[in-house]
Amino acid sequence: MSTIRLTLETRLRRLVFANPVGRVRFLSVSLDRILMEFDGEAYLILTPQSKAELTPQRIADRIEKWPRLKKRDIIGYILLCEHADLSLEVMRANGRNLPKMVAVVGLWGRVNRLVASNIDDQMEQLLKAVVPRPGARRAMPRQTAKQVRRTMPGQAPKRPKRRTQPTASPEAPRTETQSHGWVRSLRKGMRLDVYELDRRLGRGHSAEVWKAHVVKPINGVDLVPGTTVAIKVYSPSLMQGTQPLRIQREFTVASDLMHNNLARVYDLVLSPSRPFHTFMVMEYVDGPSLKALIEQKGKLNSEEVLAIGAQLFSALAELHSVSAVHRDVKAANIMLTDYDQAEPKIKLVDLGIVSLVTDDRFTAASVFMGSKHSAPLEQLTGGDPDERTDIYGAGTVLYHCVTGRAMYQDIGPEGAIVRKMLSTPEFLSLGSLPISFRGLTEFINRCIAVEPKDRPRSALECASEIDELRNLFRPGRG
Repeated sequence: MSTIRLTLETRLRRLVFANPVGRVRFLSVSLDRILMEFDGEAYLILTPQSKAELTPQRIADRIEKWPRLKKRDIIGYILLCEHADLSLEVMRANGRNLPKMVAVVGLWGRVNRLVASNIDDQMEQLLKAVVPRPGARRAMPRQTAKQVRRTMPGQAPKRPKRRTQPTASPEAPRTETQSHGWVRSLRKGMRLDVYELDRRLGRGHSAEVWKAHVVKPINGVDLVPGTTVAIKVYSPSLMQGTQPLRIQREFTVASDLMHNNLARVYDLVLSPSRPFHTFMVMEYVDGPSLKALIEQKGKLNSEEVLAIGAQLFSALAELHSVSAVHRDVKAANIMLTDYDQAEPKIKLVDLGIVSLVTDDRFTAASVFMGSKHSAPLEQLTGGDPDERTDIYGAGTVLYHCVTGRAMYQDIGPEGAIVRKMLSTPEFLSLGSLPISFRGLTEFINRCIAVEPKDRPRSALECASEIDELRNLFRPGRG
């Protein structure tokens, strides 16, 4: 039986004792859900064991499966996902992008956090029994195995079963050694050189990105104490062979880039023999991602799409001018600095994985770097990236903006996407979009062509086409 559920049932039974006036009863209890009635209203508590990142869409999908249970209309949901990461979109919105009457507990960094959306007083009382110190974005300590085994008053204490071999407690905090090969975990307050970590922004197989601030001056780096930055910390497992030399070479190029739509790269600390001491310091952009905006708003209008496209291709043209390619152009890597305006201002981030087209000494083409749903065929099959790789990625971003969904989002691993591309690749349909999108639709379909030769030749050419479309566009038809 799940230790999370054992802890949960203990807390709920305490609610029964602490609330003699309110009527609390269990209607259905299983390994992954508890249906309970509190003062005549039905609430569903889910304890999924999946460790998939908790995005607004995944949370909404799980809720939609349970509108009724045991002939009861469910009015509120609590998701206890204590081993899954809350996405940045959920945390930034502080629950506002979740369905109403939903509370979610998940990992944020090394602690559990609670985010909730439009809950009433009654559900807040229920949360007091389910999670300690309820309230959006408050830290919630993880339960230890000793707390889980604690029995209810009036019950005889159970002697723990003798184990023939040592096993890890299910509630023991997850370490980076288990999941990503780190020697020890990064944490808030840790100092890396002159940078102090504030909170984790994201994590992948090869690196973690943290918000941090500068604590003292740095010789040769244009950053003053107190400046907020983003730090990309590379996994020690990545620091093999020529990888440190590749990172050093690519930093040299990225740090020279100065463009309004490219996040700055400030510093690189390279020490492969010391865990956590190879990291790149980049500009911190205080705004939501384009992916989060689309999830919240849905499809964007033609004015917004063209404004984003113009800035994105301008940024890529600057990057390509120094013979570098980004390799991971997607909506999650585009941050919005003025998202409340009619024409949002963007910055392309994560320049820590740029590669040099002209320098193949240190770049392993067979190593897949990027996101499978926004990667072209040649990248998925181990080919050499070039400018047209980024043009494809930019095309997938515009597709995402126009349709409200990412390309190939319902298709599994890279091999499945390759088969789909070779059989029936996803393109925009002219007949399903407004007239004002027709020219833009044809342009996007050329950008996401399967064969590189069928795509526009350069980001400059794309930027020019976007400008022409903007001149032809008539306001009010988007």
